[in-house]
Amino acid sequence: MKFSNIKVKTLNNVLKHTPTVKQWRASNRPTHIIGIQLCGNMYHEIGDTVISLGKNHLFFFNQKDDFCAYVKELGESYTIHFTTYEPIETESFALTTKNAAEAISILDKIERALRARDTDENLAMSEFYRFCHLLESLREQSYHHMDRRISDAKKHLDLNFREIDIQSVADKTGLTRRRFNDLFKKQYGVTPGHYLTAIKVEEAKSLLVDNSLSVQSIAALCGFESHFYFCKVFKKHTGVTPTQFRKRLLA
Repeated sequence: MKFSNIKVKTLNNVLKHTPTVKQWRASNRPTHIIGIQLCGNMYHEIGDTVISLGKNHLFFFNQKDDFCAYVKELGESYTIHFTTYEPIETESFALTTKNAAEAISILDKIERALRARDTDENLAMSEFYRFCHLLESLREQSYHHMDRRISDAKKHLDLNFREIDIQSVADKTGLTRRRFNDLFKKQYGVTPGHYLTAIKVEEAKSLLVDNSLSVQSIAALCGFESHFYFCKVFKKHTGVTPTQFRKRLLA
């Protein structure tokens, strides 16, 4: 079942959430999640995909998608957790909205309906489908406006992250660095620099499993300019140093 054909079984809860930790892993979740990031900045790693959430980002997290979440700037999200009669095929996604007030208003109505003494399930469900329609409309607009130059640049980053730099990738698109950054973030919700760093950190995680490789070697293999910079970036993304991360893996 596609997101546009969603058939809700239950609306479990509506909540505003401010993280109390800088990172966590969500797996085997019983519900799907849709919502809006009210403020702050964070990103989610789902396999090889990175979904960044900033202010006014609407998002959908498929129940089947386990993810690791990392807080870059403390903020708050407003979400609905729900179940469906059939699995949803659509992958998790996020996109920005220019009308955050409408999304928040809908969520407020759903929350009031669900928390009322005499719960108005019909109103809650009606507003929920309205939110889904808003999210799907924005997703379709985003899909139809995908820039092939930016899509190709992302693929190039994925394949050559160890030795590539953002300026050379921007040059290949024929865009200025600033314009390339703006279009990349608009299309994927994260700057190319942050995306490239996330790929390198993820590669480093996989290499740290091999105890025969030194941290210095892993820094070089992942394309970091120095051991010191690698450790600094790795800790910023994971909350621990590479050495501490390795100890946890091998404990």
